[in-house]
Amino acid sequence: MDFKIMVTGRLDEIVGDVCRHLRQDRGYDVVQCFPYRSALAELYLSTLPQVIVLCLRNESMETTQVYDILAEYDACDSATIIVVANPRDKATFVNFTGLKKAFFLPRPISMSALYYKLNELEKEWRESDGKFNAMFTELDRSGDAEPPKKRILIVDDDPEQLAQIKGHLRGFYDATPVSSGKSALRALERNGADLILLDYLMPEMDGPAVFAELKKHEEFKDIPVIFLTGVTEKELVMKTITELMPQGYIIKPAKRSELVARIIEVLG
Repeated sequence: MDFKIMVTGRLDEIVGDVCRHLRQDRGYDVVQCFPYRSALAELYLSTLPQVIVLCLRNESMETTQVYDILAEYDACDSATIIVVANPRDKATFVNFTGLKKAFFLPRPISMSALYYKLNELEKEWRESDGKFNAMFTELDRSGDAEPPKKRILIVDDDPEQLAQIKGHLRGFYDATPVSSGKSALRALERNGADLILLDYLMPEMDGPAVFAELKKHEEFKDIPVIFLTGVTEKELVMKTITELMPQGYIIKPAKRSELVARIIEVLG
């Protein structure tokens, strides 16, 4: 079955019970996820579920905002998020979440109501007069203005790598690929950047040379830099990190989840 459901939350017992019922009662393809930013990002990108169920319990601003990682991946546009919560946790979630869309189901959870909603979603019903539908209330901020995307400059002399990385960042960031250090400086003069992904080995100007040149310019010197490198160059990159102190490095070819997670760590 292609219809996938991801279930997460801070209380393993509740999350485990929901997963077990979904599998045993209805045969859904269910994955359980720990409520950590890195785990949510990796599992979401690897499974791309149609539904994400968040089981809330004694939430705070900090624990609620963990789920904002899903907003970074535009999860609200490709998946339906169902939040199971009591009134207090629902209020905390609404006040502090960065997610734009979610359906709420009261706790203690009614599995019959959840099954009804999942069946509705699976069959792509747009409207329903079912008796359980009234139990769901909805958060919808889709009309809110979109914040501008962070600008990422990708510098790599390999066109395949440029295309792959730009593809990984599509939808998340405003990514500009260039194939040389000189082109990178010209692109920065035109549009600036919030972060630079910089290939370590390139002809003419390699990564360290470009990095050193950036430090000479007042308008560029504070832009975060992450080096892109192959496994064989790792020792050289570590030496450069010690000397020049960039924001880190990524081994190529990088998985999308690793790449985006690293950028989020640097940019927030």
